[in-house]
Amino acid sequence: MTPTSLLASCLKLYEELDRQKSQLPDEDWEGELGRLRTWGHQIGIYQRGQYSFNFLLRYNRSARQEFLRILECLRIELSKILEVAKGEHISYSVTDGPNISFDLIYGHVQALYTLSSRIRRDTHHDINAKCTQEDIEEYAPADKEYVRKMFPQAAERVVERSGESMARRRYYLKVYKQFCSDPDQSDNRETAAAASLPRVSVLDGSKAYGFPSPPKGWKPNELIKCPHCHYMVLLEDNSCWEAHVLSDIIPYVCTSPNCSSSELFSRQQDWASHEMRHVLDELVSTHGDGEERVVFPCPLCSLKKDAWYDLNNHVGEHLGVLAFLSLPLNRPTWESVS
Repeated sequence: MTPTSLLASCLKLYEELDRQKSQLPDEDWEGELGRLRTWGHQIGIYQRGQYSFNFLLRYNRSARQEFLRILECLRIELSKILEVAKGEHISYSVTDGPNISFDLIYGHVQALYTLSSRIRRDTHHDINAKCTQEDIEEYAPADKEYVRKMFPQAAERVVERSGESMARRRYYLKVYKQFCSDPDQSDNRETAAAASLPRVSVLDGSKAYGFPSPPKGWKPNELIKCPHCHYMVLLEDNSCWEAHVLSDIIPYVCTSPNCSSSELFSRQQDWASHEMRHVLDELVSTHGDGEERVVFPCPLCSLKKDAWYDLNNHVGEHLGVLAFLSLPLNRPTWESVS
């Protein structure tokens, strides 16, 4: 069977179970039906072209087979529960069998979301890698100018790279919105957003931004729609929310003027390792084997730090400000500077 036919079969079984729920223990059949429908829409099973399930997994046969396996297991469990509800299944009692099966089918639906999140991360990096100058040309000029005014002492190469990283975030967040929405419902309201962005303070060591909060009414282990990437996600706690947002905005980019890479990093540790290579090269070329005291200037605001670790955190805060400014929603209140 195809993913479309399997999902259709599962949805039909869910609908029948919802009609038979008076014969079953009190479970949220309607809610689970909604979760499964949302998953099918989000993964693109009913869409065509570049936003479709088939296009998304065109080179990932193993993931496609895993989706089929989970859907088939879900279909079997739903069929068993329906047989119990109709009195056709002699292996389970009405009180015991459905409870066991409900836990199983809940796990299957959650497994679909978990696998989708993994595929989404791979797709995220794929979109990022294939992003061209033409894709970001509507955002890049304003974003570069904003970085230039915010950090007038930064090298032009660093300004260019930082501004382009903001533009790339806007681009692929727009792509994700289109992926998760009907084509006729998408809009381009973010086209010139950077031109009217607020000014922010860049005071030494101060976090001039607040981490975006989860949507109002969010509860742990509850399915919510991310206002930034528009995906439905299951989150256990606030740390999972923060990790999800960081995977959306990929906030870190190299700030060495001598680097030719425009790679974005979602984890500070990976970005720090990349930056360290350039720092060590510069120390060797500038100081050789000398033992004189070394200070580390911020490549964006030129503030000097005595320890590279402190500099790394300081620069990371700057990049966090720029990354959060790329988000179309839930921007924090910024502190203006004269």
